[in-house]
Amino acid sequence: MQLLFYKKVPVLIFPSFFILIKKLFKFSFRAVTIFPFIIIDSKKIFEDKFYMNHEYIHILQYIETGIIGFYLISLYEFLCARIYLKKSFLGSYYYMAVEQEAHRNDKKLSYPEERECFSVFKYLRTKNKVHIVNEGGKRIIC
Repeated sequence: MQLLFYKKVPVLIFPSFFILIKKLFKFSFRAVTIFPFIIIDSKKIFEDKFYMNHEYIHILQYIETGIIGFYLISLYEFLCARIYLKKSFLGSYYYMAVEQEAHRNDKKLSYPEERECFSVFKYLRTKNKVHIVNEGGKRIIC
């Protein structure tokens, strides 16, 4: 495990965490933000400015929603998408407002500095959501 910092946020390079998650839950990912940390699987992710920007947007969302609000919003939207909209696990994940904001703005490196406070709430409305899919390891925003 290695500790680095991205915009004063502690970043843990912790590959064994992701191996354990894959064994337990049968799916994999490369980074996760669990306030106050960004946890990544390799130095390569740390060097990817768009990936890190995405995770940093989550840090801002955690702060603005009082940490617990982040989890409540995410859980509520995920369950609504799974149960009522009959979306897949991945579809439900991409449906969440926290992911909508982060995915739609991770390529805009100035977004964290320019975004308005509580911007995540505008992504709660269904009409503001976009369809996001993962095809061949590539994210596609429709």
